Amino acid sequence: MLSQETLTKPIVKLGNSAGVLLPRAWLGGQAKIQLTEKPKNIKADILRILEAHLEDIKGIYITGSHARNEATPDSDVDVLVITEKTSKPIKQDPYEMILITKEELEEELEEDLFPLYPMIAEAKAILNRDLLQRYKKTKITKKNLRRKKEMIISALKITKGFIEMDKEDACNTGDSIAYSLILNLRTIEIIKALKRKEILTKKTLLQKIKTLTGSTEAYQGYLRIKNQKKEKGSLPIKEAEALQAYIEKEVRNI
Repeated sequence: MLSQETLTKPIVKLGNSAGVLLPRAWLGGQAKIQLTEKPKNIKADILRILEAHLEDIKGIYITGSHARNEATPDSDVDVLVITEKTSKPIKQDPYEMILITKEELEEELEEDLFPLYPMIAEAKAILNRDLLQRYKKTKITKKNLRRKKEMIISALKITKGFIEMDKEDACNTGDSIAYSLILNLRTIEIIKALKRKEILTKKTLLQKIKTLTGSTEAYQGYLRIKNQKKEKGSLPIKEAEALQAYIEKEVRNI
């Protein structure tokens, strides 16, 4: 009887064609190739989802991991849509869209850069590149960073208290503390990158974490909370203290 093995593999670019990389042990055999999931046509999908709003739309922009070329097969497709009259979220898996009016966007950027300006800074245009370039020139000021700075300082007071308690108990600290620390570290590094007219990548963030702590354990804890996985208490106090101290120092310069 013919022995059958089944693998699920991504279809990758091979020269001018597409193909599937198979185990060397399969060399000389025969394989049946079946397309189980059609490739995304991101632009066409977005325009289809937004069809009812097209007359109201001023600009459409890809943001997030797809804009930074960091997307994985499981990544959502984040989209910022600037409109004349409509403000609302639209979610059609894997597409997550924020529709916001031009007026509201400009008001928010003046008062608080987050979360919209980092999205704009990394965005790639599907419709109306000129409008995007205009918003990319938004000035970073103490005023539009004030709210985020206050939030970071408030969070640092909480994490410091929990780290001190865990230190007294001679135990590691938990994923909730790791999540807060990495979230605030990421915000600090995004601001620093934006001031340099650069985009913070996942690779750069991980390098910073490893430089500060010697490992990526804090980032793994951050991911467990973000992805709603079972929490652990595995972040060494020294690593938590190193992150806390760095964020406390850097937030003063915002």
